Amino acid sequence: MTYTNFPNGATSFGIPLVGGIGGIPFTGNWYFVDAAAGSDGNEGTVDAPLQTIAQAYALCTDGNNDVVALIGAPLTSAPTTGTFRLSATLTWAKSATHMIGITAPTRVGQRARIAPLTTATTNINPLFSVTAQGCVFANFSFFQGTGQASTDEQLATITGQRNYFWNVDFGGMGNAAGAARAGSYVILLNGAQENTFSRCTIGVDTIARTAANASVKCTTAATRNIFEDCLFPVYATAATPLVFDMSATGSIDRYLLIRNSIIINSGSSTLTAVIASTASPGGVAVFDNNTVVGAANYAASATDATVKVAGPVPNGHTSGVALSSSTS
Repeated sequence: MTYTNFPNGATSFGIPLVGGIGGIPFTGNWYFVDAAAGSDGNEGTVDAPLQTIAQAYALCTDGNNDVVALIGAPLTSAPTTGTFRLSATLTWAKSATHMIGITAPTRVGQRARIAPLTTATTNINPLFSVTAQGCVFANFSFFQGTGQASTDEQLATITGQRNYFWNVDFGGMGNAAGAARAGSYVILLNGAQENTFSRCTIGVDTIARTAANASVKCTTAATRNIFEDCLFPVYATAATPLVFDMSATGSIDRYLLIRNSIIINSGSSTLTAVIASTASPGGVAVFDNNTVVGAANYAASATDATVKVAGPVPNGHTSGVALSSSTS
């Protein structure tokens, strides 16, 4: 069995020396991608990288713990570039197939970046779709906003289960036309179960949002999804944009957990609420030990029992109670 496609088979007791994320070794093949210097006629090794994510993904085997490694660069334009351009939705349907950026692990705008073509004239909805299970996505960024017309701007749709996102910058709604439409979102969790987002940045603060769109939208029994140590930037010039939307009946199951995260609205308008809910979302949203800037309330309704606060909360509330309209 080939554990790695490094030139000399860099393994120790059958485990690749390149390691993994969080100490987890990835035992499949590694396919390196270099947008500037690679060629899809290459083998995908460090010395002979591929050029496109599509070709690297095509070489991966479902369930084999293969890795697509994105070689970053300090620039996003020629002659060197760490931006990998897409002309259509990148659909990730192979389970236990991972994508990792080889670049500095900055929190925002990592220079291993996925974006539409610079010549795009229409929007790609979604730019990224995950239907697989058990994948790790780490240390790269997305940007959506090139070629935007007056259509909804939808960055990532996730229907798969038990995927892990670490230090991924989801730069969605990067164009004013899309940020002005209620149907836009950065991440959609549609039936997605038990996915974890850790140290991710979700949204941008460079484009004004003027409609009731959402950074994270849930539909159809999104179950036990967790956001931890995440950053949610918003630049709102209206009160209606949302960070979380579970307003559809049955949109979540069990819980949606947001903990140790920071929501920052740096726009000229104060958000009415961080989250929109409904009388029957199917579960509860739990906010645990978060910081919120630029929003009047967590929930718009003073009696919204589907939104809970755990850990430290302001205005004298205690842990585990429903939010009141005075809670900020």
